[in-house]
Amino acid sequence: MKSVGASRYYSNDKIEEMLLGIISNIKLSDKMLLWFKTKVETTVLEQSDFNKNKVSKIRASITKKEETRKKLLIQKIDGKKNPAEYEEIDRELVDEIKILKEKLQELKEEKVENDWIQEAVMKKISNLNETFREAPGSIKNQMVLSFCKKIILRHGELLPELKTFLL
Repeated sequence: MKSVGASRYYSNDKIEEMLLGIISNIKLSDKMLLWFKTKVETTVLEQSDFNKNKVSKIRASITKKEETRKKLLIQKIDGKKNPAEYEEIDRELVDEIKILKEKLQELKEEKVENDWIQEAVMKKISNLNETFREAPGSIKNQMVLSFCKKIILRHGELLPELKTFLL
């Protein structure tokens, strides 16, 4: 069988270099960067509100369990609870309070992570070249698909048709 026309094969590195050329020509406007920032902040705020609600519920549970412990101690002192029963219930309450306090600490750490993520996302969006270079293949594909309607390979050159929101 005879092959018609010249066939060209490009290495992954060459294609990636060509795609980086497309990405490096994309400049997000201040308006677009503000839109991204607003989206990121909204997402972080929604998570923050959700976490604040969780924190409030956990604090209320801790307060209720501590009040129960106080009432239990009064019952023991008044002779309404025997010492063994008091010790068992008190130990359970102490363990539950400890678990709740650990959950509170996790939520505090999550907030710090969310703040860091927000900053990191904006840095990545602001510097698309660096982001593209560092990204795994699947993310590179998503980046190209996010910015280009289609890409045509003509005479060894990639010719992108950018999406209209970038123009």
